[in-house]
Amino acid sequence: MNSYSNISQAKACGYNKLFNKLLPFVIFIVIFAVYIFTAYPTIAPYRDSGDLIAAGYTLGIPHPPGYPLYSILGKIATILIPWGNIAYKINLVSIFFAAVTVAIITIVFDSILAGTIAGLMFGVSNAVWSLAHVSEMYTLSAFFAVLLVYILLKTSGQKTNLTLSIKYLLLSAFVFGLGLSSHPTLILLLPGIGFWYLQQNQKQRFAGIKFHNHLVILIYFFLGLSIYLYLPLRSALDPVLDWGNPENLKNFLRVVTRADYGGLKLHPEQSKFMWSVSSITAQCKLFTNAVLDQFGITGLILGIIGIYYSFIKKTSGLLLTNFLIAGIGFFLLSNLPPGEKTTLPILEPHLVLPNMIFVLFVGYTLARLFSSRLKILSLVFLILPVYLFVQNIPYQNVRSHFFAYDFGKNVLQTIKPGSILYNPDDPTTFITTYLQVCNKKREDVKLATYFRTFWGYERIKKLYPEILPGRKLESAQKFVRALFEYNLNTREIYTDVSVKTPEGHTAFPQGLLSVIGRKEGLELFNNAENLFNLYIYRGKFHTDLYKDFFTKRILTYYAAAHNNLGIEYAGAGIHTKAQQHYKTSLIIEPEMSEALNNLGTIEYREKKYDNAINLFSKALKLKPDDCSLLYNIGVSYRSQGDMESAEKYFRESVKKGFYPQSLNELGLMELDHKNYTEAISIFENLLSRSPDYYLAYYNLGLAYQKNGDFKKSVDSYKNYLKYITDPNEKQTIEKMIEKLVRTLK
Repeated sequence: MNSYSNISQAKACGYNKLFNKLLPFVIFIVIFAVYIFTAYPTIAPYRDSGDLIAAGYTLGIPHPPGYPLYSILGKIATILIPWGNIAYKINLVSIFFAAVTVAIITIVFDSILAGTIAGLMFGVSNAVWSLAHVSEMYTLSAFFAVLLVYILLKTSGQKTNLTLSIKYLLLSAFVFGLGLSSHPTLILLLPGIGFWYLQQNQKQRFAGIKFHNHLVILIYFFLGLSIYLYLPLRSALDPVLDWGNPENLKNFLRVVTRADYGGLKLHPEQSKFMWSVSSITAQCKLFTNAVLDQFGITGLILGIIGIYYSFIKKTSGLLLTNFLIAGIGFFLLSNLPPGEKTTLPILEPHLVLPNMIFVLFVGYTLARLFSSRLKILSLVFLILPVYLFVQNIPYQNVRSHFFAYDFGKNVLQTIKPGSILYNPDDPTTFITTYLQVCNKKREDVKLATYFRTFWGYERIKKLYPEILPGRKLESAQKFVRALFEYNLNTREIYTDVSVKTPEGHTAFPQGLLSVIGRKEGLELFNNAENLFNLYIYRGKFHTDLYKDFFTKRILTYYAAAHNNLGIEYAGAGIHTKAQQHYKTSLIIEPEMSEALNNLGTIEYREKKYDNAINLFSKALKLKPDDCSLLYNIGVSYRSQGDMESAEKYFRESVKKGFYPQSLNELGLMELDHKNYTEAISIFENLLSRSPDYYLAYYNLGLAYQKNGDFKKSVDSYKNYLKYITDPNEKQTIEKMIEKLVRTLK
């Protein structure tokens, strides 16, 4: 009987071991299948995806710091994977490494069940799932991070064996060096690694390691890092994509240090290297809310408890240090404005590393629970990854999203053969680059981009010598001037954002783009309408349906295009068509305050003041600090005769920021109330801050005249005359001045 029982126990033990060995592979297959099922069918709308895809396909060099490993892996994927388009194949690189990262997390813990829950929570968290879908290097970076942590924990967990410890250190050094080629933010792990090494040294684990062993470890690190040599070697062969031309040492260092991007800054304008108590508090709150959004309140609590257990397991030096630096520390370093819509989308990829560490803390808590008497009750935590999966899949299922691909095709369809696309936004640039380089579509279109850098200028000269004069252009300003002087009469120049139109030129909307230098005419209106009818529209064009910022951004281009055409119709007095396009804009992007404001302006002109106030007020809810909207509401109330409400909004407008029109209206109100001294004070204040707001000179002259100061009144009217071009008005003012001069005599 005992013999039979022992055999049964041995079999059960064997099955358990086999189960524990097979489960990580099962988890890999499951999460890989989930990612594949929900994946983009082609290029994603995410930031730089088009650039990474084109670089992989051509074995080129993408944007700084060059991402050599991802480019090489992307090229291998395009060769080895037998199905799918180029974008889909390179998206699979991110999917594969995200799934491998999840599988590795499952084997970090003694409890395979705790590891499974932690790994799946990581895999279905919003940041990881969305980044697994796109051709970006963040899941590759997460793979190296978790592999490195696993090796270090394995080193500290094994019995003291100097030979084995050295092997682990050599492997971890190589992995760390290679990992830095996937993304430089892995350097944030260095303090934690240093802390871990000191802790192990105190235990005499590395007591027998000699100087030459440390030297070999350093060599292994640089061996992994040596993949960066790909950049100068490949650049020397003149690839299709050659960002920064890093074939010499100077250019190489500029690329790997992101010098053209502002170095450590995530955003060249919004990232500020200035901190205060309030800004530090705001960033800590932003990070906490971000983690809460990733794992929910239960996950957050389990992770916080797990930090305590990391002290007990003596892994806090490695894990907690890295979590604080890569998480809160990175948010503090970036110091992006918490209220901006772009802040979390910019920071989202940098949640992957702290997410990975945080689920290890969650795993520690679960492992402790599963080893306790509460093991059966603890199984309820299996619902955590299921809950996150159910919560996130409506937003992460992008298998039918062709928005980026169709946007690129529609942009190219807008452009006449041989034309120039001037200074486009990153999404437009990278998506059209993908279509041109990988799909060979519309290679005749000339992308005039990156010209503010020397290598970008040289690239344009090389690719499109026909669009520039033969002489050297020594600055971006001279480049722009020469580009337009040399091409405006021979080929069309388009821009995707009309405000980028250089001073002295005008732009007219043509579908998703605006053509520069063409005067308004019926032909342009008709062509714009035809383009909207010819475009490809797959999917639901309504931003409220999508959580992803970058999908919303693509749709916003369509909304802005309709709004811009509506402005032209309104300017031409064709209000019905203008309203039609404003309303289409709002169907796509209900929060487009510009379209609401423009609709309100038409209602105001048609003397439908209640409607105008309603529309302006809706826009104001979206932009509560917009002085012009407050002014528009004030003007609408004034036109209704509600002077009290009008004054309230004019004063609120002035309080929010300097807005000349509102100050001018307040001055006129004081004139009406015969408060001439106050009116004079307001107009003088206005003109001291905005000397070219010429209407105020007339109003100031009138206020002085009413107040009996005719000399100052004459001076103000003379200043007003300097701006007048209408001969009849000029004559009227001159007569007023003559009359006042006679009075003075």
